[in-house]
Amino acid sequence: MICFGIMEYIKVKGIVCKITEYKESDKILTVLTYEKGKIQIVAKGVRKKGAALTHASRLFYCGQFECVCQNNMPILTGATMIQDFFGLTNRIETLYYASHFIDLCSYFIQEEQPSQDIMSLLLNSLYLLMRNESDPMLLTAIIQFRLSAIEGAAPITDFCVECNKPLDDGCSFCFSLENDGVTCCNRGISISHSVFRAINQICNADSSKIYFLSIPKTDLTVIYDLSCKYIEKIAGKHFEILDRIQEL
Repeated sequence: MICFGIMEYIKVKGIVCKITEYKESDKILTVLTYEKGKIQIVAKGVRKKGAALTHASRLFYCGQFECVCQNNMPILTGATMIQDFFGLTNRIETLYYASHFIDLCSYFIQEEQPSQDIMSLLLNSLYLLMRNESDPMLLTAIIQFRLSAIEGAAPITDFCVECNKPLDDGCSFCFSLENDGVTCCNRGISISHSVFRAINQICNADSSKIYFLSIPKTDLTVIYDLSCKYIEKIAGKHFEILDRIQEL
Protein backbone atom coordinates (compact mmCIF):
# COMPACT_ATOMS: atom_id res chain seq x y z
CA MET A 1 0.00 0.00 0.00
CA ILE A 2 1.30 3.46 -0.92
CA CYS A 3 0.66 6.39 1.42
CA PHE A 4 1.08 9.90 0.09
CA GLY A 5 2.11 12.98 1.99
CA ILE A 6 4.19 13.39 5.12
CA MET A 7 1.51 12.11 7.48
CA GLU A 8 -1.76 10.41 6.55
CA TYR A 9 -4.33 8.79 8.82
CA ILE A 10 -6.50 5.95 7.57
CA LYS A 11 -9.25 3.73 8.95
CA VAL A 12 -10.13 0.42 7.32
CA LYS A 13 -12.40 -2.49 8.22
CA GLY A 14 -11.09 -5.95 7.59
CA ILE A 15 -9.65 -9.24 8.80
CA VAL A 16 -6.06 -10.35 9.43
CA CYS A 17 -5.16 -13.11 6.95
CA LYS A 18 -1.40 -13.42 7.48
CA ILE A 19 1.16 -12.48 10.12
CA THR A 20 4.91 -12.04 9.60
CA GLU A 21 7.33 -11.41 12.43
CA TYR A 22 9.34 -8.24 11.79
CA LYS A 23 12.41 -6.86 13.51
CA GLU A 24 12.79 -7.67 17.19
CA SER A 25 9.30 -6.98 18.52
CA ASP A 26 7.05 -6.04 15.57
CA LYS A 27 4.68 -7.86 13.25
CA ILE A 28 3.54 -7.14 9.72
CA LEU A 29 -0.18 -7.85 9.38
CA THR A 30 -1.63 -8.66 5.97
CA VAL A 31 -5.22 -7.46 6.19
CA LEU A 32 -8.08 -7.98 3.75
CA THR A 33 -10.20 -4.83 3.83
CA TYR A 34 -13.42 -3.49 2.39
CA GLU A 35 -12.00 -0.11 1.45
CA LYS A 36 -8.48 -0.76 0.18
CA GLY A 37 -8.34 -4.43 -0.71
CA LYS A 38 -5.26 -6.25 0.56
CA ILE A 39 -2.90 -4.11 2.64
CA GLN A 40 0.05 -4.61 4.96
CA ILE A 41 0.14 -2.89 8.34
CA VAL A 42 3.09 -2.71 10.72
CA ALA A 43 2.12 -3.48 14.32
CA LYS A 44 4.97 -2.08 16.38
CA GLY A 45 6.02 -3.68 19.65
CA VAL A 46 3.17 -6.23 19.73
CA ARG A 47 5.53 -9.13 20.45
CA LYS A 48 6.40 -7.55 23.79
CA LYS A 49 4.54 -8.72 26.87
CA GLY A 50 1.59 -6.46 27.69
CA ALA A 51 1.66 -4.53 24.40
CA ALA A 52 -1.52 -2.52 23.93
CA LEU A 53 -2.31 -3.75 20.39
CA THR A 54 -1.42 -7.43 20.81
CA HIS A 55 -5.13 -8.31 20.61
CA ALA A 56 -5.31 -7.01 17.02
CA SER A 57 -2.20 -8.87 15.87
CA ARG A 58 -3.73 -12.32 15.61
CA LEU A 59 -4.94 -14.38 12.69
CA PHE A 60 -8.71 -13.96 12.09
CA TYR A 61 -8.84 -10.68 14.03
CA CYS A 62 -11.75 -8.81 12.40
CA GLY A 63 -12.14 -5.15 13.20
CA GLN A 64 -11.53 -1.53 12.37
CA PHE A 65 -7.85 -0.69 12.06
CA GLU A 66 -6.60 2.85 12.64
CA CYS A 67 -3.23 3.66 11.10
CA VAL A 68 -0.83 6.49 10.46
CA CYS A 69 1.32 6.30 7.34
CA GLN A 70 5.06 6.74 7.82
CA ASN A 71 7.60 6.19 5.05
CA ASN A 72 4.89 4.82 2.77
CA MET A 73 3.83 2.17 5.31
CA PRO A 74 0.69 2.11 7.52
CA ILE A 75 1.57 1.86 11.23
CA LEU A 76 -1.13 0.47 13.51
CA THR A 77 -2.25 2.99 16.13
CA GLY A 78 -5.60 1.55 17.24
CA ALA A 79 -8.03 -1.30 16.62
CA THR A 80 -11.62 -2.08 17.55
CA MET A 81 -13.04 -5.58 17.16
CA ILE A 82 -16.11 -5.96 14.94
CA GLN A 83 -16.56 -9.75 15.06
CA ASP A 84 -14.87 -12.39 17.21
CA PHE A 85 -13.73 -15.18 14.87
CA PHE A 86 -11.25 -16.84 17.22
CA GLY A 87 -13.68 -19.73 17.75
CA LEU A 88 -12.60 -20.89 14.28
CA THR A 89 -9.40 -22.23 15.84
CA ASN A 90 -11.13 -24.55 18.33
CA ARG A 91 -11.35 -27.52 15.94
CA ILE A 92 -8.75 -28.57 13.37
CA GLU A 93 -11.40 -29.20 10.70
CA THR A 94 -12.94 -25.76 11.13
CA LEU A 95 -9.47 -24.16 11.18
CA TYR A 96 -8.56 -25.79 7.85
CA TYR A 97 -11.79 -24.71 6.17
CA ALA A 98 -11.45 -21.17 7.54
CA SER A 99 -7.82 -21.01 6.40
CA HIS A 100 -8.89 -22.08 2.91
CA PHE A 101 -11.60 -19.38 2.78
CA ILE A 102 -9.02 -16.78 3.78
CA ASP A 103 -6.40 -18.12 1.33
CA LEU A 104 -8.94 -18.17 -1.48
CA CYS A 105 -10.18 -14.61 -0.98
CA SER A 106 -6.67 -13.32 -0.37
CA TYR A 107 -5.71 -14.60 -3.81
CA PHE A 108 -8.49 -12.69 -5.56
CA ILE A 109 -8.48 -9.48 -3.50
CA GLN A 110 -6.03 -6.99 -5.00
CA GLU A 111 -4.11 -4.15 -3.38
CA GLU A 112 -5.77 -0.73 -3.48
CA GLN A 113 -8.98 -2.19 -4.93
CA PRO A 114 -12.21 -1.95 -2.87
CA SER A 115 -13.51 -5.46 -2.22
CA GLN A 116 -17.02 -5.09 -0.84
CA ASP A 117 -18.54 -8.19 -2.43
CA ILE A 118 -15.69 -10.57 -1.68
CA MET A 119 -15.29 -9.30 1.88
CA SER A 120 -19.00 -9.75 2.61
CA LEU A 121 -18.88 -13.26 1.14
CA LEU A 122 -15.82 -14.13 3.22
CA LEU A 123 -17.08 -12.81 6.55
CA ASN A 124 -20.56 -14.30 6.16
CA SER A 125 -19.05 -17.69 5.30
CA LEU A 126 -16.65 -17.57 8.24
CA TYR A 127 -19.50 -16.64 10.59
CA LEU A 128 -21.65 -19.58 9.48
CA LEU A 129 -18.65 -21.90 9.65
CA MET A 130 -17.85 -20.83 13.19
CA ARG A 131 -21.49 -21.15 14.27
CA ASN A 132 -21.67 -24.63 12.72
CA GLU A 133 -24.90 -23.61 10.99
CA SER A 134 -24.09 -25.14 7.62
CA ASP A 135 -22.13 -28.12 6.36
CA PRO A 136 -18.52 -26.95 5.74
CA MET A 137 -18.42 -28.75 2.38
CA LEU A 138 -21.51 -26.87 1.25
CA LEU A 139 -20.10 -23.58 2.54
CA THR A 140 -16.93 -24.26 0.56
CA ALA A 141 -18.94 -24.89 -2.61
CA ILE A 142 -20.91 -21.68 -2.01
CA ILE A 143 -17.88 -19.45 -1.49
CA GLN A 144 -16.02 -20.97 -4.45
CA PHE A 145 -18.84 -20.79 -7.00
CA ARG A 146 -19.96 -17.34 -5.77
CA LEU A 147 -16.40 -16.05 -5.97
CA SER A 148 -16.22 -17.19 -9.58
CA ALA A 149 -19.39 -15.18 -10.24
CA ILE A 150 -17.99 -12.08 -8.53
CA GLU A 151 -14.91 -12.41 -10.72
CA GLY A 152 -17.10 -12.51 -13.83
CA ALA A 153 -16.42 -16.19 -14.52
CA ALA A 154 -19.57 -17.93 -13.27
CA PRO A 155 -20.30 -21.28 -14.92
CA ILE A 156 -23.00 -21.12 -17.61
CA THR A 157 -26.28 -22.53 -16.31
CA ASP A 158 -28.99 -21.09 -18.57
CA PHE A 159 -28.11 -22.90 -21.81
CA CYS A 160 -26.13 -25.97 -22.82
CA VAL A 161 -22.46 -25.18 -23.36
CA GLU A 162 -22.34 -27.86 -26.09
CA CYS A 163 -25.48 -27.37 -28.19
CA ASN A 164 -26.79 -23.97 -26.92
CA LYS A 165 -30.19 -25.47 -26.06
CA PRO A 166 -31.95 -23.72 -23.14
CA LEU A 167 -31.69 -25.81 -19.97
CA ASP A 168 -34.78 -26.78 -17.98
CA ASP A 169 -35.95 -29.45 -15.55
CA GLY A 170 -36.68 -31.79 -18.43
CA CYS A 171 -32.97 -32.13 -19.25
CA SER A 172 -30.40 -34.48 -17.83
CA PHE A 173 -27.31 -32.53 -16.76
CA CYS A 174 -23.56 -32.84 -16.85
CA PHE A 175 -20.98 -30.26 -15.82
CA SER A 176 -18.28 -29.53 -18.38
CA LEU A 177 -15.10 -28.18 -16.82
CA GLU A 178 -13.66 -27.84 -20.31
CA ASN A 179 -16.48 -25.54 -21.46
CA ASP A 180 -17.17 -23.81 -18.12
CA GLY A 181 -20.76 -24.79 -17.53
CA VAL A 182 -23.67 -27.19 -17.70
CA THR A 183 -24.50 -29.37 -20.69
CA CYS A 184 -27.41 -31.59 -21.64
CA CYS A 185 -25.27 -33.56 -24.11
CA ASN A 186 -24.05 -36.22 -21.68
CA ARG A 187 -20.46 -34.96 -21.71
CA GLY A 188 -18.58 -34.18 -18.53
CA ILE A 189 -19.42 -34.94 -14.89
CA SER A 190 -22.98 -36.12 -14.32
CA ILE A 191 -24.91 -33.92 -11.86
CA SER A 192 -28.39 -34.14 -10.38
CA HIS A 193 -31.11 -31.55 -10.79
CA SER A 194 -30.47 -30.57 -7.17
CA VAL A 195 -26.81 -29.77 -7.88
CA PHE A 196 -27.77 -27.89 -11.04
CA ARG A 197 -30.28 -25.72 -9.17
CA ALA A 198 -27.81 -25.11 -6.32
CA ILE A 199 -25.04 -23.93 -8.66
CA ASN A 200 -27.50 -21.66 -10.45
CA GLN A 201 -28.71 -20.16 -7.17
CA ILE A 202 -25.20 -19.66 -5.77
CA CYS A 203 -24.02 -17.87 -8.89
CA ASN A 204 -27.09 -15.85 -9.81
CA ALA A 205 -29.27 -15.19 -6.74
CA ASP A 206 -29.09 -12.12 -4.54
CA SER A 207 -26.22 -12.38 -2.07
CA SER A 208 -28.69 -12.64 0.83
CA LYS A 209 -30.15 -15.85 -0.60
CA ILE A 210 -27.12 -17.91 -1.57
CA TYR A 211 -26.86 -19.73 1.76
CA PHE A 212 -30.46 -20.95 1.78
CA LEU A 213 -29.96 -24.13 -0.20
CA SER A 214 -31.71 -27.46 0.01
CA ILE A 215 -29.43 -30.20 -1.26
CA PRO A 216 -29.36 -33.93 -0.41
CA LYS A 217 -26.34 -35.15 1.52
CA THR A 218 -25.59 -37.56 -1.33
CA ASP A 219 -24.95 -34.53 -3.56
CA LEU A 220 -22.64 -32.68 -1.16
CA THR A 221 -19.47 -34.39 -2.36
CA VAL A 222 -20.40 -33.78 -5.99
CA ILE A 223 -20.97 -30.02 -5.65
CA TYR A 224 -17.95 -29.67 -3.35
CA ASP A 225 -15.60 -31.47 -5.77
CA LEU A 226 -16.95 -29.51 -8.73
CA SER A 227 -16.47 -26.18 -6.97
CA CYS A 228 -12.87 -27.08 -6.05
CA LYS A 229 -12.00 -28.05 -9.61
CA TYR A 230 -13.76 -25.01 -11.05
CA ILE A 231 -12.22 -22.35 -8.79
CA GLU A 232 -8.76 -23.78 -9.37
CA LYS A 233 -9.33 -23.56 -13.11
CA ILE A 234 -10.49 -19.95 -12.78
CA ALA A 235 -7.55 -19.04 -10.54
CA GLY A 236 -4.97 -21.06 -12.44
CA LYS A 237 -3.73 -22.18 -9.04
CA HIS A 238 -3.94 -25.19 -6.72
CA PHE A 239 -5.03 -24.32 -3.18
CA GLU A 240 -2.98 -26.66 -1.02
CA ILE A 241 -5.18 -26.45 2.09
CA LEU A 242 -7.80 -28.44 0.18
CA ASP A 243 -5.41 -31.41 0.28
CA ARG A 244 -5.25 -31.23 4.09
CA ILE A 245 -9.03 -31.06 4.31
CA GLN A 246 -9.35 -34.23 2.22
CA GLU A 247 -6.93 -36.01 4.56
CA LEU A 248 -9.08 -35.37 7.66
